[in-house]
Amino acid sequence: MTFSLTYDALMDEAVRTLLDVALTLDDGDRAHLASELLRSLDEPASDSQEEVDRLWAFEIERRSNRFLSGNSHAVPWDEARTRIERNLAAREPADRIANHKRYDLWYDATTVGADLVVEMWISHGPRSDDAAFDPQGGNDVTVGDDDEPPIRGRVTRRDGNKVWVQLEPGRSVAPPVAPHGEPDQT
Repeated sequence: MTFSLTYDALMDEAVRTLLDVALTLDDGDRAHLASELLRSLDEPASDSQEEVDRLWAFEIERRSNRFLSGNSHAVPWDEARTRIERNLAAREPADRIANHKRYDLWYDATTVGADLVVEMWISHGPRSDDAAFDPQGGNDVTVGDDDEPPIRGRVTRRDGNKVWVQLEPGRSVAPPVAPHGEPDQT
């Protein structure tokens, strides 16, 4: 009597072998592998126009709800632009250091993938001038978008200035600390 393995049995063994190998990887490599596997389930690419339109509609609705609930208010563009330019011109290194207490990296909520992984650039973040900030795979970071409270995440991959972070919205972030040691109320 001959014994033949079915496709499912072979796949199960192959999956078990891959899993055994994957579990020997360090945290950063495992996180990157998991991220890429999840991303592969999201095909076609999430940057299709239909997906971009859906994400923008979601963001518009989120911001509209914030406005309608009274949690934000409208500012005329001329006034907003003047404020932005004034704040940028007056910005001191101490302002950037205070901003570090809010989050490590800036992200665009419209670019978060279904796997909750978002691509970010260190040079565009609030800690771009902080030589000690060197996020690596597996490191915990705090990310923000200036409209919402900070979110905790874990670096899944880094390539020079670019990092990929898997957001972990269920993990709480300690409230920022004001300069005088009291919780920041912003």
